[in-house]
Amino acid sequence: NQVVPPALALPIATATGMLGWANLVLAVTNLVPAAPLDGGRVVAALLWRLTGDRGLGLRIVGAAGVVVGLGLGALGVRTALVGGSLVSAVVLGLLAIFLIEGARLEVRRGRAA
Repeated sequence: NQVVPPALALPIATATGMLGWANLVLAVTNLVPAAPLDGGRVVAALLWRLTGDRGLGLRIVGAAGVVVGLGLGALGVRTALVGGSLVSAVVLGLLAIFLIEGARLEVRRGRAA
């Protein structure tokens, strides 16, 4: 009793493997210790625990988030200028904007804490 016809087994296995890898890449990327990513929240919590100053942790991961965002933006510009995919360049630019704005918000929250 076969559940999947043989002609579909390889495409289904390939798609499942690709989705698994995409999830792994997303999980690892999300653990980068920069705001507003989850890794930044973990580091901010650890810094709060170690120093007792919540604002310090938020400011540090916020600054790290701005640096990561600027790096992504620079990579997007490089991709556009060196003959890479325009779609990739735009996606990198949008990710950079998202990270920088989220990180700036964390810095403001850190100053208010």
